[in-house]
Amino acid sequence: MNSQTLSSLIDKAITDALAHRTLRIESSRLESTGIENIQAETQRQPTTFVMITGDDVAAFPATLRYLAALAQAGCLLSVHFSHSAQRLHTRFADTLHRLLPQVPCQQTIDPMLRSGDTLLLPALSDNSLAKIALGLRDNAASQWVFQALAQDVRIIALHHPDAAMPSAYLAQLSRYQETLRQFGIRMMGQPAAPQASVSHSAVACVGKSLLTARDVRLHSEDTLRVQPGTLITPAARDEIAARRITLITAS
Repeated sequence: MNSQTLSSLIDKAITDALAHRTLRIESSRLESTGIENIQAETQRQPTTFVMITGDDVAAFPATLRYLAALAQAGCLLSVHFSHSAQRLHTRFADTLHRLLPQVPCQQTIDPMLRSGDTLLLPALSDNSLAKIALGLRDNAASQWVFQALAQDVRIIALHHPDAAMPSAYLAQLSRYQETLRQFGIRMMGQPAAPQASVSHSAVACVGKSLLTARDVRLHSEDTLRVQPGTLITPAARDEIAARRITLITAS
């Protein structure tokens, strides 16, 4: 997952998490009376538990920046790393402590999840996605997710599959994504299944003056022809490179 894509996805997650946190705090204040009750409610402020999965070193700095933005916005964060993400925890420990000094970085911790908290998985790996969908609780991410589901805790998961993978693999990931939605998990990110439409072919792109990432995702051929002067967005170029599409400027 490139950092630009991850930034866009986490932007949505941050907005969602902050809106949920604000609603919970305001509702609690309206229900309480007196300064003592308000202070007590503040001490029970909802926490956003963050579970880092996978080992995508290139994308993790973007995750750190947005976690810092959440902390600066007033969210109480508790960041934890799955077994597969221990390399990230080791490599970025100093940066994590500098950006989020109040965050406990223990590798294993049993979160006391409660109603009002949020479980955020900012870069859910394919492996953890599959385990959760199949009901396997043999890694940290799946264990936390099922604990959160049992306690009616809000879950936000960002998953962005590698578009270069075979279509059958992407179709299976898409089914797993749908299973998580049926569980009540808020899934964010690009759908895994490739678009069925093949009419959006090379010829269809020749006449476009602007080529976006969506155009590239809908393109089903190995070669993409564009007319001279076509403006190609940075996200579209990333998508072209990721899928190893040959770009040809038509005469």
